[in-house]
Amino acid sequence: MLEAPLMMVALHVRSRDRHEISTREQAMTTQDALTGLLKEHIFDDRTRQTMARAAKRGEHSVIVMISLVNYQGISDAYGLQVAEQSVLRAVIKLRKVLRDVETVARVGTSHFGLVLEGASQRSKVTDIGARLIAQGLMPLPGLVPEVTLQFHVAALLTREVPSRMNDVKGELLALLGGMSRRTRRPIRFLEAATTGGSPLAPLPPSAPPSPLDVMMEQVEAASTQPFPSTLAQPSNPLSSSSGWSSGASVDSLIPATDTPAPPSERVKP
Repeated sequence: MLEAPLMMVALHVRSRDRHEISTREQAMTTQDALTGLLKEHIFDDRTRQTMARAAKRGEHSVIVMISLVNYQGISDAYGLQVAEQSVLRAVIKLRKVLRDVETVARVGTSHFGLVLEGASQRSKVTDIGARLIAQGLMPLPGLVPEVTLQFHVAALLTREVPSRMNDVKGELLALLGGMSRRTRRPIRFLEAATTGGSPLAPLPPSAPPSPLDVMMEQVEAASTQPFPSTLAQPSNPLSSSSGWSSGASVDSLIPATDTPAPPSERVKP
């Protein structure tokens, strides 16, 4: 009588163990072993699906790449173990500023990829990036060594770039790579002009100006000419040709009158 219940219990335990093993195997193919985030190839698939939906149905989304800038510096100064702990701290800070439904993946060693579905404004990315950067600059209390995390953020809005763009991850990584480590703009957006879109159409040749336009230009040019600095001086009637000097004083122009002779020249009576 006891053999049947024991057999059922054994089968149940065996089935549960096999299910856990298969679950772990499946997780190993989709999740990063260190952080528990999605792997890079899953992020690539989600990115392609997002761009396809944006092209087909016009859905708005934002694709974000985040770089832990000082990962290599931490590894060189404190060793690989502290650098890996910094990656785990970065994941914890990411979870604090994101919703549980957002797609978060580890890309490479020190980069993270996000897909924010339904977002259409830059302000959302700016808010997430500012909060993440601020939290990275606050070290954990009691942590030895006291290491801060430095983040750079690059984002792409699907409504701002051509939907036929294929290498979204490469473009965002190139934008991150072009940032200085001490840049004052750690949050940047991929502009449509940098994605190699179709060139602008050439401007049509301009028509020759009409006679009316030429006349108006001449009138405007004449009206803008400056006035002479001094007015023309009237001619001096007392010119040198008439025997008068232009520099003569007023006293020289008055005729001389009889003046008394000096006492030495007077005739004595």
